[in-house]
Amino acid sequence: MLQNFKTIKNKFDGEKMDDLKQTKNEDKKPASISLTVYDDSSFLSPYSSDNEEIISDEVAGFLENSAKQIKPTSSLKINIKSKTIAENEKPIYLRAIKNYYENESAEIKRNLKFNLIATLILFAISVVVLLVLFLVVAKFNIQVLTEIVTIMAWVFLWEAVDLFFIRRPLLRRELHRCENLKNSEIVFLNFD
Repeated sequence: MLQNFKTIKNKFDGEKMDDLKQTKNEDKKPASISLTVYDDSSFLSPYSSDNEEIISDEVAGFLENSAKQIKPTSSLKINIKSKTIAENEKPIYLRAIKNYYENESAEIKRNLKFNLIATLILFAISVVVLLVLFLVVAKFNIQVLTEIVTIMAWVFLWEAVDLFFIRRPLLRRELHRCENLKNSEIVFLNFD
């Protein structure tokens, strides 16, 4: 009886491992975003610097909205279907997508750096305020002043926690999404 149970358990574990391997293989396949362009006159932003074109906000909004439904860590493939995009425009559009998301990634990286610096400063301020609290309690023992300094310390500490543990992960997820869009495989397709 015990041997039968072990056989059934080993068989079940083997099936679970096969399912896990199949799931991992499916995760390696890039997720796909399909973008159909009927009129490419507003594909690029009308503004650029030093001939570094970027995509328009409307196209970027569509791509980002489509990418929200995909895991930020999975690879991405963008299929652009159009009759109107000429062969000589395809490299320009491809570079414009890459430029846009390089800019977005750089901005998010700056925000992450600022987030870390602000967190450290707020944490340091909260520690200093807590030290002041201990001095106030030890020297003066004024209840109202003690409460004010306690509230100040907790506000600074909570803001540091909020920046680091709540806002920072959101920025990291957005960075992963932008990096995926920047590094995505872009395929131009003609449709009938």
